[in-house]
Amino acid sequence: MGWSFIPAGVLHAIIYSGGTLRELGTFDATTTSEAIDINASGQVAVNALGPDSVRRGFFYDGTTMHPLGDNTETAAVNAGGQVVGWYSAPDPRAMLWTREGGLVDLNTRLHNPPAGVRVLYGLAISDTG
Repeated sequence: MGWSFIPAGVLHAIIYSGGTLRELGTFDATTTSEAIDINASGQVAVNALGPDSVRRGFFYDGTTMHPLGDNTETAAVNAGGQVVGWYSAPDPRAMLWTREGGLVDLNTRLHNPPAGVRVLYGLAISDTG
């Protein structure tokens, strides 16, 4: 997985499996896209940038792109299809996204954090979440 330039010189997300290269393209009015992480089931965390310069994260389930929202960026996807990264609300915050629950600020999941601590970016997620 990763990205490749198409003939027009635009980056498009790609995945490679079983000897086949598949272009995921662009979506939701975006101009560029990048596959960031893939799990064993072929689900992919994708980032895209629109002509409006807004970052948008997506979750590709093997057939459908699921938008995470404006001003989101993905970093990893686990075996359960949970995606982590960041979103702007309006300041950066670490996030977890699932199809069932949508986007969750990971700061709301901290247990007794020290005063003033804010998690900005989720970089990885285990298969158990």
